Amino acid sequence: MSIFLALVTIALYVSCDSLASDWGKTGRTLSIVVGTISALIGYLAFAWLNKYWSLAQAGAFVNVGIALGAVAVGYFFFKEELTTIQWWGVALGLVSIFMLASGGK
Repeated sequence: MSIFLALVTIALYVSCDSLASDWGKTGRTLSIVVGTISALIGYLAFAWLNKYWSLAQAGAFVNVGIALGAVAVGYFFFKEELTTIQWWGVALGLVSIFMLASGGK
């Protein structure tokens, strides 16, 4: 349940970032409204996640997930190219999420 909640929180934050970026480029009111709602729900989900994990674990997991999610959105939707060192960063981010999710076991 807690991993699912963390992934939902990450998805909400990444969607909020994407919608805010869209609003900045196009000025569409719908993007900023939906982005704001997404952020509010994301903060509530993060608060709920703190019932299951410590603040340090939840914060680290969600922040690394947001970075990886932003890279995924850029790569798949905006066709951005990643350098070798950026791919290494993605790999290290995935390793850190695995380590956090496994609880050091």
